[in-house]
Order: sequence, then C-alpha cells, then structure tokens
Amino acid sequence: ASFKILGESEFSARLPFALANILFLAIAYFVISRAMTPFVALTFIFIMAFSPLAIEMSRECGMYTLLQLFYFLMTFAFIYGLENEDRKLLVASAIFGAMAFSVQPIMLNFVFVVTTYASILALKERREKYFMTLGAVAVGCFWLFFFGKNFLQRLVAFAMIAPDWSRNYDWSYYRFFFTEGYPMLCAAFPLGAWLMIRDCGRKGFFLVLSFVLPVILHAFVFGSKSDRYIFYVFPFFALAVANAVQYVKESVWNESVGVRIGAACLLFGFCVPWFPAAFKVRN
Repeated sequence: ASFKILGESEFSARLPFALANILFLAIAYFVISRAMTPFVALTFIFIMAFSPLAIEMSRECGMYTLLQLFYFLMTFAFIYGLENEDRKLLVASAIFGAMAFSVQPIMLNFVFVVTTYASILALKERREKYFMTLGAVAVGCFWLFFFGKNFLQRLVAFAMIAPDWSRNYDWSYYRFFFTEGYPMLCAAFPLGAWLMIRDCGRKGFFLVLSFVLPVILHAFVFGSKSDRYIFYVFPFFALAVANAVQYVKESVWNESVGVRIGAACLLFGFCVPWFPAAFKVRN
C-alpha cells in the first residue's frame, strides 16, 4: 500500500513499520497509564523509544513492529477481560490475536502463557473461568490436531525448524543478550516483576509470565535464536523495569535535594545505559 501511495523506494518500504512503532508507543501510554500509573507509562515509553532493539526493528522492512503492537493489545485485552469478566475485551483480544497470527504465527506462544496461567489459578482457586479457559485451549488444540493437522505441522516446522546456517543451540543466547546489552535493566527486572505481582495481583503475574515463558521457549525449544524473535515480548520486560524505576523514585521523593539528584542520575542510568548506541544502531 505504501508503494502505491509514495512510490517504490526504501523510505516508503520502511515507513509503515516505523509508523506501527509510533502507534504502539501512543497506545501503550494510554493503556499503561490507566492500568498502572502515568509515571510507569511515561518511563515505559522512554525505555521503548530509545531501546536500540526497538529502533532497529522499526527501521526494518519486517513484521516485527506490527507483531509487537497486536501482541501487546491482545495480551492486555485478554487478561483484563478475563479477570474483570468483560466479554468485550475478550472479543477484542481474539481479534487482536487473529491480527497477530496473520502477521507471524509465532504468537501462538501466547497459548502456552494462557495455559500455564490458567492451570496455576485453576489449581489454586478452583474458579470456573480458569477451567473454562483451559477448556477453550483444549478445544482449539483438539481442532488443530484432528482437523488442521497439516496446518499445525507446517506451523511447528516454521517455528522450530531452522536452516543449518541460522541454527544456534546455545540456550544462554538470550541471557547474554539481556545481561550484556541491558545490564541495569536486567538487574531491575526481578524487583519490577515482584512489584507488578504485588500491586496488580493476578494481572501483574500474567504480564510477567508473558515475558518470561516465551523467552524460556525461545531459549530452550526453538532452534533459531535472534533478538528480533523476542521483540514482541520485550515490552513486558520494559514494563517491569518501569515499575522498578517508579519504586526507586517514590522511595527518595521526600529526601534531600542532593539525594533526589543522585536518584535522578541513577534512574536515567537504569533507563538508558545504552543511550548513545540508540542513535548509532545499524539500519
């Protein structure tokens, strides 16, 4: 479509995906500021806007930013629809899920997140909605296995079978990616994850799980490993870090001016230890 409007050029090829990332930032601020706090939303936007990974993906002629946008909306719509028992949000989640699937079938990792979450809550609380969620997942898997077996096999092959030149069996690839590329953010993640679970309860747990479980699957199950393959769940990592930043800010808010300045420098370091690299990332 961009070629028809702007002509065939590198600019018109990259523009839709850059716009998708800008749209994601605007929508994410709106969603997070209402689900959590405006400060968390603003910190989240700051992290995502200057992350070298996000900038690199938004410059590419690929589906990564679109997948991230739809996956983010699907996740929030699902968990808030499930826990608030809002059918409209659940329908919206299904629509966003279909859009994400049309972009990249790898979003089916969401099924593992939902199954794990619902299984834990079903065993713990024994509430009907969690059993119904597991039943819906089971029906979907049953249909795929018996009526869409060839389709399912193609999906599994697409997701797990990679050409020899792209295979990477080092499960620690993503550990190095986070600890070396985002060391301070990685250090803040456990605190932020705990705060999300403490403050948001089951919803926070689901959002943390939405990052942790796909990364585990990509690290230990899928043969081909790349930072772009986890870009769609990177926002949930940034969201946990944003909660940790807010906690540090609130802890020193009533302290002396000197302590506040020191904390501000620390928070800036937490958010952008890679700030110069954000402007030098390759196309």
